[in-house]
Amino acid sequence: MPKFIALIFACLLWGVQAKEIKSMPPAPTSGDQPMLLIGENNLPLTEPVRHEIKQDYFECKGLVGDWFLELLQSEMHYFEQQTKLKKISLQTCIVGVASDRNVKQGKFTVYLYDSVTQMNNCILKKQCANTRNVSLVSKNGGVYRSYFLSDLKTYKFHQHCVTPQGKWHPDTTCYTIENNLPANR
Repeated sequence: MPKFIALIFACLLWGVQAKEIKSMPPAPTSGDQPMLLIGENNLPLTEPVRHEIKQDYFECKGLVGDWFLELLQSEMHYFEQQTKLKKISLQTCIVGVASDRNVKQGKFTVYLYDSVTQMNNCILKKQCANTRNVSLVSKNGGVYRSYFLSDLKTYKFHQHCVTPQGKWHPDTTCYTIENNLPANR
């Protein structure tokens, strides 16, 4: 009987190790600039480059801190690899800010694209081949990063949440993570 229990215990240990989550890629977690350069009214200091009824779009340059954009790109590439989605360059970006007509008023979303052409197709024509965006969710005294990745050709999409402390919650959004999590999780 003890050999049987030892065998079960060994199988359980092997199963736990096989399902361990890999660590997030190394990337800066702070820098000289703020994450987003916004004014007292929690809006960007620049004018939008595009206005829509429920959302305004702003250039990333001068709004998103360089270190923060590098962090978002690094995490997005990691999620592309984990989910086996096509890796795109993520070199073009724009920030969407929900307007007062949007139920998610004040929400910032960083949209990442392979090129300006892909960005224009997605924003102007609403034809997004590969969607890569990060919604910044303010809760529990911090900013959570809610990632959304999709591929129109394969009809696959994936969602991930990363806490302010870098803890990865796969296959969910930050909106579904409990609001009463301690700040150090």
